[in-house]
Amino acid sequence: MVYDLISRLQLNPQKNTPIYTVEVFTKEGTNSEESRDLILQTTGTVPSVYDNGKHYVITHRLTLEVLKKLNDIEYVLDIMGDHTGGSASIGPQHAMGYWKRKRDNNY
Repeated sequence: MVYDLISRLQLNPQKNTPIYTVEVFTKEGTNSEESRDLILQTTGTVPSVYDNGKHYVITHRLTLEVLKKLNDIEYVLDIMGDHTGGSASIGPQHAMGYWKRKRDNNY
């Protein structure tokens, strides 16, 4: 996702910031209300919450700065996402560690 975001930002610096469906995975036992509020403060978008408060999904105009802020939250384990263009999110599309399974199976 990082390479994709950088490419899109470099190719079209004059265009609006690209829209991504971003999925944030947190540690077991994380306070879901606190997490939701912190993601809202960071992105300005209220996330949908899945998997008993361990998986958060937002559709947002993504920048490297926002991605870094999300990554720096101490209880965040992983962040994944897909460029959506202008369409709305259809909910979570990834499972924790999905990128590793995908890479290891040469998909």
